[in-house]
Amino acid sequence: MEINEEPKNGSCSINPSNGTMFTLFTINCSNWFDRDEIKDFTFYGLTYFLSHKIYFCVFKTGWIETPSNPMILAHTINSIISLRLPGSIDPTTQFYTIVHIRDKFDCIREVHLSPVTVLADISAIEHFVDILQYSNDDPIWKVLISNDQNTVGQMITSISQIFTEMNYQMIEKVAQSTK
Repeated sequence: MEINEEPKNGSCSINPSNGTMFTLFTINCSNWFDRDEIKDFTFYGLTYFLSHKIYFCVFKTGWIETPSNPMILAHTINSIISLRLPGSIDPTTQFYTIVHIRDKFDCIREVHLSPVTVLADISAIEHFVDILQYSNDDPIWKVLISNDQNTVGQMITSISQIFTEMNYQMIEKVAQSTK
């Protein structure tokens, strides 16, 4: 009997270290080796809101501060990918990317990348919400009509993340005004 080993000897990096929701971030996962061959790469993202602390109770370890649930950003057979990451209206928010490198027998190596800062383009969001119809000069519509499911999914995820963050801010304002 033989035990399948996870992919090894490679590295992954993300560039640039900051940008906006329209910035193409390049993730390069190079030099990965597995005698069973590398099957694919799956990219996940976590947003950590410094101003919106979320606490979960972990069995027998007490309360911990934790980031939001991971979201799938992309899945590919390519070791280098460029993608848009969800933006935040809070410049202190960190975005973390996790890469799963999988061999053909589904053994996975998980790699955590350095956090990046991704800011929302609030004027683009407001413009998009105001018109909610196609416009040649609207940057969000340009991405949404790109016919690339990964790109469209990334933009929808970013918009959703921003609306969630705006909702948290409204809740905080209401809570503070009732004190």
